[in-house]
Amino acid sequence: YDVVGWVHPREVAEMMEYALKGDFTKSRMLLRMLLYQRGYAGSDIVKRMHSSVYELSISEKQKVDLINYLGEIDFRIAQGADEEVQISAFLARLALVGRGSG
Repeated sequence: YDVVGWVHPREVAEMMEYALKGDFTKSRMLLRMLLYQRGYAGSDIVKRMHSSVYELSISEKQKVDLINYLGEIDFRIAQGADEEVQISAFLARLALVGRGSG
């Protein structure tokens, strides 16, 4: 995946699982690594997250809500919003889902 600049699905799945299990700090640390050390574009991470939502062990309604929220985030990033802030907001929402609050 590194050769062609694609975000590895396992890395994104791991980041999302940490958030879902309530470890937002670890999840955000992985996000920052993907953005700043690996140099991936936020829009590429969002696309990979979109695919990964379907694999999460959550209800269909929660999946639909998260996919909808990812659409909003993708739009905001395309309009120039800060990638880290937008994706962190999604990870926070995912953490709430994991707690049963979202």
